[in-house]
Amino acid sequence: MHSHGKVSKELLEEQTKLLKTHLERGEYLNALEVAEELLEIEEKEAYWITVGYIFTQMREYERSLVAYQNVLRLNPQNDRVWFNIGYSFLVLGDTRQALRAFNKAIKLAPDEGYRKKAEKGKEICLKIMRS
Repeated sequence: MHSHGKVSKELLEEQTKLLKTHLERGEYLNALEVAEELLEIEEKEAYWITVGYIFTQMREYERSLVAYQNVLRLNPQNDRVWFNIGYSFLVLGDTRQALRAFNKAIKLAPDEGYRKKAEKGKEICLKIMRS
């Protein structure tokens, strides 16, 4: 990892803007490249979340899980990321792991929105497990 001191604030801002533009245009491979460059400069939760989001959009759920695990390494209390992990596991057909992640999201979610989403995910898991 590079030391932060060598990288100008302007470059970081430029790269962040570029990342946003690629995401808005749905240019996921370009966005991924920029996000990975940003991670080399500074390992931040937000960059890992973005990488996870990009892989989800590309339907590469195993790779999105790796990115989200990196977020949890930095912040294990991130309820939204636990929800995203649950979603990825659900799509991959691992209902047990999905249920675990949704339960964790429900427990951690401070805001109603993500708790409701996670509860819905949990319901889906339980339905699948009962059938």
